[in-house]
Amino acid sequence: MMSATLSGGLAVQARTIAALIVREMHTRFGRDNIGYLWIFVEPSLLTIGVTSVHHLIGIHLPPGMLPAPFYIAGYTGYMLFRGLINRAGTTVEANGTLLFHRQVTLVDLIVARALLEAAALITSSIALLGVCAYFGSGVMVAKPLVFLGGWLLNVWFVTAMSMIVLTLCVRFPVVERIVHPLTYLALPISGAFTSFETIPGVFRSILVWVPLAQIQEIIREGIFANFTSLYTSALYVVVWCVGLTLIGLAGLRLARKWVVLE
Repeated sequence: MMSATLSGGLAVQARTIAALIVREMHTRFGRDNIGYLWIFVEPSLLTIGVTSVHHLIGIHLPPGMLPAPFYIAGYTGYMLFRGLINRAGTTVEANGTLLFHRQVTLVDLIVARALLEAAALITSSIALLGVCAYFGSGVMVAKPLVFLGGWLLNVWFVTAMSMIVLTLCVRFPVVERIVHPLTYLALPISGAFTSFETIPGVFRSILVWVPLAQIQEIIREGIFANFTSLYTSALYVVVWCVGLTLIGLAGLRLARKWVVLE
């Protein structure tokens, strides 16, 4: 009996999230195809620019790594962090009317947005890697399970962070204005443009404690066949994700009480 109730509840939850994803898709990208293209255009332009700078000033990458796929992996991973964290504070404002429905929760709204953004960016990343490989300036994913595992950790970590940011924004609206500059200030320590293998030891000893940088390195391990980082720990990232998720879920329970629907 309990099993049937649980499975029924999960089915309702899944349908709710699926419907929210469709709604978010139209809101995020528009009803035409042009909006969807930006998810490919932004990392493409960034990759072209940064790769050009890389060749001009001779930035050193770990052995076996090519510049284009290195920066594609880094920036698409960072885009997930920046996009979800920056928009977390507007979740209630953009979807407040949906909370009148008993089946819709703040967790559903965060998860739906995260799944859509992640699907778009993973697709974008793989497509751009394929284009680079076709023109001889990149490689395809060498270790798919490691690549997808890194992205799964990325989605989990950023989703949990989004829950916490939403809670803080509901309780303290000024937080929403602070979050945007903080996400850009986090870029140097996000691992988007750096590798543990090439930065000086004193800085590396600090950066290895940053979960987002760990995740970026794991994703790159999945792309490059001959690259295995000596400084990553998936278990360390999982511990962070579990802790942040518990804090985020507890926070959203409180946040729901603070939300005033109009």
